[in-house]
Amino acid sequence: MDYFACDARSVGLPKSFDWRRFTRTAKIICVKDERNEEFRHICSKDKDAPSLYEMFHTRTLLYRSVYRHKTVIIVEDLMKKALRKANHVICVNGYPLLEYWKNVDAFLTLNDTIEDYILQLCDEKLSPPLPPPNAPATELFDAKKFFPELLKGNYQSL
Repeated sequence: MDYFACDARSVGLPKSFDWRRFTRTAKIICVKDERNEEFRHICSKDKDAPSLYEMFHTRTLLYRSVYRHKTVIIVEDLMKKALRKANHVICVNGYPLLEYWKNVDAFLTLNDTIEDYILQLCDEKLSPPLPPPNAPATELFDAKKFFPELLKGNYQSL
């Protein structure tokens, strides 16, 4: 919920909800359905309903205008292609890049610096890293070609 507030502020959308208030006042209530099976609901006070409505309205606006914007989708696709190319070359704790989620320690090392890491490994001053036996040596350099174009905003050439 906090990213809604940050993203709304970044793109100039009005933000009239307080996600902290909602998380402080929300309760998890056990209820039974018509088959008498118990499940849990996140419940809030009636007076928080307008704020929740505004939060979901802001979320809808963000998805329509930002998260599903055609340029964002293109950039996400290019990033995915680059990460797939670097998959077998970048390993932490024996896990390739796209399998970090299987290991908590490896997953916690994954952040926005992965792009810099790929570019650093590909620097002309450095020798190409030795890939695992099943990965071609050129995959990391193929991954590198996506990042300068992304930074320039040149999405059509890729």
